Amino acid sequence: MRTHVALLAGLMMGGCTDAPETTEQGPPAATETLRRGAALDGGLAALPPNLPEIPTSEPEAHAATEKGLPDGVQAISFQSLSLLDADVDGLLDLIFNPVGEDGQKPKTDFEFPESAQALNGKRVAIVGYMIPLDWVQGEDRITSFMLVRDFAQCCFGGMPRPDEWIDVITPIGESAGFYAYRPIRVIGKLRVGLDRPADAMVASVYQLVATNVTDTW
Repeated sequence: MRTHVALLAGLMMGGCTDAPETTEQGPPAATETLRRGAALDGGLAALPPNLPEIPTSEPEAHAATEKGLPDGVQAISFQSLSLLDADVDGLLDLIFNPVGEDGQKPKTDFEFPESAQALNGKRVAIVGYMIPLDWVQGEDRITSFMLVRDFAQCCFGGMPRPDEWIDVITPIGESAGFYAYRPIRVIGKLRVGLDRPADAMVASVYQLVATNVTDTW
């Protein structure tokens, strides 16, 4: 059986607004944004100038609290999305082998844990760190980003497991401010399941359409 170490290495080889909450409208339009993944491909050179210094510690995002949440929004943490006890081989097949050698979907018995399945389609609040993907041209505004459990992951040397990051987009026509190296709370509708956009660097197993992004709560 392949180990979690292999999972970590393999995953990375593939690669809001403060307005009131609204019904999600799908991925943001590609026009007037930098291409998806530019911030990761370009490293720190792709980020805006005058960023704060990178903290020397490596804090993990804590759980969101119920304080100040709109009605119907559930506070969760990355622990709520953990796949550590799931079938690793099945998860790898789901992510890396969407189509088998015979042109058919490979057989996999992978199932998301009941705790994660129960969150599918729910409005949630979760705390993490922002890794920007799509920028609004000429502005320090973002239309999509990775929300990761630990800010040291990905851009700063680590490789997150699939359950340690969420693919976040904003509704069409909206954007989020850029929050560098500090925890943020994201509110939105969560989707649990594999998603592989044509322009994405790697498939995600968690996606969220953000209706509120803030670093204060």
